[in-house]
This record gives sequence, structure tokens and C-alpha cells, in this order.
Amino acid sequence: MLAANRIDRFVTDEALALFLCAPQVLYAVNRHVDFVPYATTFELVDTKVGREHWSRR
Repeated sequence: MLAANRIDRFVTDEALALFLCAPQVLYAVNRHVDFVPYATTFELVDTKVGREHWSRR
């Protein structure tokens, strides 16, 4: 049995979680936050918070 097959069997039988690489990016932002995502980096410098945001009450 190949090592790759043994690893597959172990993950299937024993692993509690399997972490996969996902090419898609998910951003969750409050509606009172003005956030513009960049394709290459995670920049927060241009992010703005509106007057209704909970942190400004």
C-alpha cells in the first residue's frame, strides 16, 4: 500500500477535522462599515466606519 493511500485511510478513519485550502475568499462586514477588498492583500487602511456603527455610539 502506498504512503498516500495510508494517509487517505488514516484521515478517513481517524481524523477529527480536515482543513482544506479554498481559493475563494469570504469577507463578512457590518453594513455600517465601508470596506473595499483587494485581490492580493488584506488592507484595512481604507476601511471606514459609519456613524451608526456600534463602536461609535
